[in-house]
Amino acid sequence: MIDTMQLLLTDYEIKGAQLQLKPATIDTASGQIHGEHLLWSDGDRQFQGSYAFHIDGHFNVQVKPDRNATGTEPKSYCTARFEVPKFSGGHNYHPVDFQGTKDAFQRAEKQLREIGIRTNIETAKPCRMDSFGNVAADEPYACYRGILGMLHGSRMKQRGYEDGFLWENQSQEICAYDKKHQLLVKKQNVKGLPKHPIRFELRAMQARKIRTAYGFATVADLLEGYDHIRAVYQRTMKKQLFRYSGPEIEVISAHDLQTECMLYADNYGRNWLQKYLSHRGLTDLLRVTNMDTFVGVLESMEQNKSKRSRMKKSLKEAQFSSEAIKPAWASKRTNIELYNELQEKLLAA
Repeated sequence: MIDTMQLLLTDYEIKGAQLQLKPATIDTASGQIHGEHLLWSDGDRQFQGSYAFHIDGHFNVQVKPDRNATGTEPKSYCTARFEVPKFSGGHNYHPVDFQGTKDAFQRAEKQLREIGIRTNIETAKPCRMDSFGNVAADEPYACYRGILGMLHGSRMKQRGYEDGFLWENQSQEICAYDKKHQLLVKKQNVKGLPKHPIRFELRAMQARKIRTAYGFATVADLLEGYDHIRAVYQRTMKKQLFRYSGPEIEVISAHDLQTECMLYADNYGRNWLQKYLSHRGLTDLLRVTNMDTFVGVLESMEQNKSKRSRMKKSLKEAQFSSEAIKPAWASKRTNIELYNELQEKLLAA
């Protein structure tokens, strides 16, 4: 259920650190040093720089200065970020259960200790938490792009990308994307996965949001209330994206219809409506049969060879024009059918 997890360590000690130290910048003209901070002390040694970090596969640790700190003692904060499914040894596609999640946190504590940072991971504060659900869609992701583009989260901005959509505000994000495409781009194994997987992620981007939405102030709280994560995920997805009924989707789809009509008007000028109705009729016809069957029917009705040839040519031209002008992702199913499929599968997951 949880994917990316970022923690703010609240009680930690750094000794014998195995970190990379990012140095401050120096103005060669004036000799001034910019961005140098005392990050931590280890015995008599003091470590200064812009920040320190450690990256090991799916584990990212940073030590940064607390710019609001006063006094001579080093004041810094440390964050650890990892992907729970990968960190627990699983595939990024499959959700991890409670025990797997608990094991991932324990592994994080162990790896922190191995690089010289000692802490009790259960006292750490979650400052980002991504939860997710997968839909094994009936059709390729591209067929759902139109309906996803119509959805608008409450008080959230929408951004569209080639393989997904993002709805965001300052405290949370929702992302829907073609999971198989993402895995293939990253050259990861997709064997055994559904043919058309679509991932829906809910990202709480602030510690305050995690506290108010989930009631988690620490990792200990998260483990105690683990079952609450799914309930919040489903409630938020229903409120933000899947709150519409059939008639409301029809109203939203009117925007798509206007776009389609404008496309024909731009391509066919004053004859656009005739072309549009002709192509629409052909599209609807090909939902119940195929072109070869229809041509066969016409040939059986028309004995004149030249007329049959002209009919076939007209049909082929109409089909080509229709296919060329409509979006490549056009589905034979209605927007309501596509929407209902996503809604039912995601909220039942």
